[in-house]
Amino acid sequence: PKADKKLKWVKWLLGQPGVSHEVFDPLAFWETDKAVARLMQIAKQQGMVLQPAAAEHMVDALGTDFYSLTQVLAQAY
Repeated sequence: PKADKKLKWVKWLLGQPGVSHEVFDPLAFWETDKAVARLMQIAKQQGMVLQPAAAEHMVDALGTDFYSLTQVLAQAY
């Protein structure tokens, strides 16, 4: 019964406007090209304009940790 209540709450929460669920699969530190591509895709999904050079600089500075990258992206806009 506890799990059912929890799942109903999560389903309700995800149905609210402005709420989304992001999955951050870890990338190895040498997969910077994949990180740049994924960062560009996330920016495009959120309606943000991100230049490839800026995305590369963000990945160079912060690494491939997508939690940090999306936090900086959200702060920038």
